[in-house]
Amino acid sequence: MKLPYAVSLLVSISLLLTAVITPTPAAAKTEVSSKAVDAIFSQFSGNIPGCSVGVEHKEQTIFAKGYGKANLDYNIANTIHTRFRIASATKQFTAAAVALLADDFTDIDQTITQ
Repeated sequence: MKLPYAVSLLVSISLLLTAVITPTPAAAKTEVSSKAVDAIFSQFSGNIPGCSVGVEHKEQTIFAKGYGKANLDYNIANTIHTRFRIASATKQFTAAAVALLADDFTDIDQTITQ
């Protein structure tokens, strides 16, 4: 069964966040597997609308790449510099993330990092 584009993108992002960030000892740098990210976002290759992926750790960009097309009419590929007009679309994702975090908290004074 083929998932709708938005659901597919959310699943891909979830997989990215859980599968490809490989934490190492505190003194070492966190690394992201390029092959793993490419496998997750392979569905955005070719002449279809795509996305850009960026992973940051401790204010350092450790992975950035564009997938698919930014403009199908002019055959312009997505890059790490592509600007997306997302308007207010992120409000729902932020609300869902806050709701998930709120479900896990038992102490109101607990920080997110605990």
